[in-house]
Amino acid sequence: MPTSNSTNFSMNGTALMDSALMLTGMKGIGQTVEAEVMNVTRENLNITIRHWETAGVRLWGIERGILFPNFGVAMHKLPVVTNGVPDCYACLESDFRQNTLSVAVAVGASSVTLSNAVEYVAGDYIGIGSTANGFMWFTVASVVGQVVNLYDVGTTNVASVPYAAIEGAVVVGFTTLAWMPLRIIEARRHDLTANIDIQLTMLGKFDYERIPNKPMQSLPLQLYHQPVISFTNIFLWPTAQDAQYAVSYSFERRYQDVDNGIDDLDFPPEAYEALRHSLAARLGRIFRIDMQRQQYLDAASSEYFQQMKNYSAGSASVTFGTYW
Repeated sequence: MPTSNSTNFSMNGTALMDSALMLTGMKGIGQTVEAEVMNVTRENLNITIRHWETAGVRLWGIERGILFPNFGVAMHKLPVVTNGVPDCYACLESDFRQNTLSVAVAVGASSVTLSNAVEYVAGDYIGIGSTANGFMWFTVASVVGQVVNLYDVGTTNVASVPYAAIEGAVVVGFTTLAWMPLRIIEARRHDLTANIDIQLTMLGKFDYERIPNKPMQSLPLQLYHQPVISFTNIFLWPTAQDAQYAVSYSFERRYQDVDNGIDDLDFPPEAYEALRHSLAARLGRIFRIDMQRQQYLDAASSEYFQQMKNYSAGSASVTFGTYW
């Protein structure tokens, strides 16, 4: 018999929770459990996922984003949105599109003409670079040929461009705002016209607080980030003064919750063994299962977790030398 030629095995939340309950002995094949037991199991699955974030299981939660800094603003709250308007604009690099104006834009215009407007669709965010004022942000109302008609962000009101922009000015756009960074690993100042990256220095809280002239405008050189409950504060120094530059960054994102049993897991199959045993061991202590089975689950969950964590850490070359 030929092989399946398939490597896409996956489990949703219910399947993994059922598997964990079977490991505890609380559920047998073909049996069902009470709804409240499933609620407790799902709650503890999400607690386990959150714990894994602090335990260093990060390989599958690392993404690359790009932030378009506000002119003269030190602190950017990502991804805070108030009345439909983001505090700042950032997206995944995979969602990022860049273009240029093929015709200069005058103050009061409600549309722009791009070199390649086909990249945009209704609802996209679009930023028009103004040399003296930074990016002016709108949403796409419609696209007709090379012309993009604009709405004010968060509304369906016809936009009015507040500042002029020259022919050839940078235009950026994307569909979806970036996720909240749990931790920013590294960051670069990205030259949008030359496509060159310059590494930024990552600061700690007290290093940033010691900077005496935080509002100073120039090219960003340093970045400090402060995660809070539902968003992350990103501080740049100096603050931005040129729409030619953005900030590219690699970040650890939060793993997605299992809100319903039909939700797919935000992990690859390589993590399932550790996840179901970790969940089973947690449930065993809640529902007070047989002590011998609990001891087995504690030992197995620790072993599988360590194996999975070592795998998810990746590999790096090590050079040995002689110290004189």
